[in-house]
Amino acid sequence: MLLKNIWDLITRKIEGGLTGPLGIAKEMAGAAKQGLLKFLEILILISVALGVFNLLPLPGLDGGRIFFVGINSIRRRDMNPAIETKIHMVGIMVLLMLLVVVTFNDIKGIFFKKMG
Repeated sequence: MLLKNIWDLITRKIEGGLTGPLGIAKEMAGAAKQGLLKFLEILILISVALGVFNLLPLPGLDGGRIFFVGINSIRRRDMNPAIETKIHMVGIMVLLMLLVVVTFNDIKGIFFKKMG
């Protein structure tokens, strides 16, 4: 279901978007105001979402590492470690840039919401 929701976000079938640490903190604060049960529900949802995201076959994530292990086992030989390292480094850089963009969007949303 989580993967379907991610796909629906990408294809814009549902509204929403990515959020960074500030957006997550804001959602958690809102859930905490609604009570312990709602807070724990959001906490579990975020934990599962992060776990599933980490298993996506993207370089720099655990799923990317699993992908390369699978490729190496199919090929029956290891990929050049220097090349694999560079691929993972690029993946980490892309993920860090994504983190900066979503955090900037969170800050922009908070700033303009307070201004408007």
